[in-house]
Amino acid sequence: MMQDIVMILMIAVFVEGLVQWFKAEYRKSKWVWASLTISAIATIATGFNPLTMFGIESQYPQLTLWFGYFMGTIILARGPNYVSDFFGSYKPSKT
Repeated sequence: MMQDIVMILMIAVFVEGLVQWFKAEYRKSKWVWASLTISAIATIATGFNPLTMFGIESQYPQLTLWFGYFMGTIILARGPNYVSDFFGSYKPSKT
């Protein structure tokens, strides 16, 4: 059950990140490119591949491998935005 929730969250982050990428004004930021570059390096260096993590296989193993790395890169690149949004919306009580 918990593994399914994690998989759904990863897919949601991936889809949202991919949609953001298609927005022209989003791609203009140098920080987006920096985030993608660092995420790609981290994804390959650590072997972070959501498809293989969840045992998803296809008849084209190389495609599964590279698409998994692509998916992992997008997920890692979007992660800091969610953490920042979470802590930015947190307001300690004044009492």
